[in-house]
Amino acid sequence: MSPPYDPFLADAKRFHEETQEMYKKDNKQQEALRLQFTTNPDGLRRRLEDIEARALGFKYDEMNVVVNIQTNQPVKESDVKLLNKNIEEAMLKSEHELFAEFEMQYKDGFIYPVDWKNKKVEKARD
Repeated sequence: MSPPYDPFLADAKRFHEETQEMYKKDNKQQEALRLQFTTNPDGLRRRLEDIEARALGFKYDEMNVVVNIQTNQPVKESDVKLLNKNIEEAMLKSEHELFAEFEMQYKDGFIYPVDWKNKKVEKARD
């Protein structure tokens, strides 16, 4: 048996979906969210930097310069750009604690509130 129709919840769901679309369309908001979710938490960022660098045959030297593991020589700028892109994607796909804390998700290239079915809806108490 399905729960009775609740017009308040129906409106809330519609407003939530509209909010999701607003997030997706706001380029400045997306840029700010991307920066926040790809640089924090710092410990995860550092761990993923090392993982992604090694996957490409690179490492960070003691001066935090990206170098080739075999030659210990700095890599090309295009390689650093590729590495940074891979790190950002790994951060966004990691679903780290900030995503849960702010009830956000990364999907289809956008950062926006979780879908309604995943939203924690608390009923008002009388």
